Amino acid sequence: MRTAATALLVFAMAACAPRMAAQDTAMLVEDYRFGAFINASSIELDVFGSVLVADAGAHRLSKFRPDGTPEQHTGGQGWGANQFDQPRGIDARLGIIVYVADKGNHRIVRLDRSLHALGSFSTQENPSRDASTSSDLSFGSPLDVVITKLENLAILDGDNARIVMSSGFAAVDKTFGGIESGEGRLREPVAMARSDDDRLYVLESDRFVVFDSFGNFLFAGAYNIFEDAKGICYHKGRVAVVTPAGLYLFRADGTPEARWTRERFALAGGTAAFADVAMTDERIFLLTATTVLVFSQSP
Repeated sequence: MRTAATALLVFAMAACAPRMAAQDTAMLVEDYRFGAFINASSIELDVFGSVLVADAGAHRLSKFRPDGTPEQHTGGQGWGANQFDQPRGIDARLGIIVYVADKGNHRIVRLDRSLHALGSFSTQENPSRDASTSSDLSFGSPLDVVITKLENLAILDGDNARIVMSSGFAAVDKTFGGIESGEGRLREPVAMARSDDDRLYVLESDRFVVFDSFGNFLFAGAYNIFEDAKGICYHKGRVAVVTPAGLYLFRADGTPEARWTRERFALAGGTAAFADVAMTDERIFLLTATTVLVFSQSP
């Protein structure tokens, strides 16, 4: 099964064209699956290869080895140090620190590698304003969190459809993605991903919007290609987007490369709607509401 999946995916990646016809030439064959969730919302890989999953339905964060063996978990509904209320986005790129967008509690939670809480950041009780512009610098219902190369936090502010930046895990320094961003004004943001060169890819239901790490709008892409998008990731020059029934691949500049609709997946069993995606050189991890599906990318 692993060999068949590898051959099919490698062929598709090599042969797909900007017309996105790859779904007519190859299928994705499931290698294995793991996890049991209520309503999983986000998947992330850390630098050690572990797989982290936020389950908004169970208010829980779980950590697995790449083969699906459970490592740690934390959570349960509440507002305590190791509790969540509808956790959403995760960033674990620092390896020893994990950040979680705790949507229902209107905060960002910081945990160590073993998922022990180290602190949280919220502006709900102490909102602040930009002294030079009098603009509001608070955030609420965070949908995702990304750490930049300078270790600043970009927080996807669900209440205000924008990004807020924090340099000290204590206050918001600036915001962008609002009306000042022109074509880059966010309408209904869903999730974020960061590229190797520190660009922020902000996913909306029918496109993604790209900013540099200083908040300057660069371009918007993927118009009229997908709808009802749920998750996004970046890996070595490729952007992957998932909808409830499909997977889409783009180059970093937004050029379409491939897509797989539901009928182009050979799955080992039934599955819920797709929710998010993560990639390595070897594997694609496709998160559904109830489990993680794994496909091989190379031998």
